[in-house]
Order: sequence, then C-alpha cells, then structure tokens
Amino acid sequence: MAESTQIPATTTVTFVRREIASFEKVEEHFPICFSTASPTCVICLSTIEKTDQCRKTTCNHEFHADCIMKWWTKERGCLLNC
Repeated sequence: MAESTQIPATTTVTFVRREIASFEKVEEHFPICFSTASPTCVICLSTIEKTDQCRKTTCNHEFHADCIMKWWTKERGCLLNC
C-alpha cells in the first residue's frame, strides 16, 4: 500500500498574486533600445540584430521589443525577475 504524503497542520502556504503588466508600465520601466551586441532573444530564439528594436531588463537580458511585450502583457502577465 502506498504511503500518503500530508502537509503538517502547522505549515503555512503563501500565494503571491502578481500585478498584470500594462503597456504603459513596461514602456516606463523598459524603454525600447538597440542592442550593441547580437544576443539571442530567448522567446523567439532568433538573433537580435543591431537594427532590431529591443528591450533590456534590469538584469541586462535583451529581448526583441515585440516578443517581450507579448510575453509581459499577454502570455505571462508579469514582469521578469531575474
């Protein structure tokens, strides 16, 4: 017979509700820029060319501007925290 796993009665579980990122909030914190290197956008897996609009996070990850906007406002609904 399989043993069941139970959470002790004294365990506290905390759920964090994240605020949905609006277009205006993203524009304010992560303005469009242009890459000086040629990193890969990990959302679409394509190279970010020097002429492509991109957005850089506070941890210096770069993404195509359109890819990250879709991720933040539609797919994930929250800003990245690296």
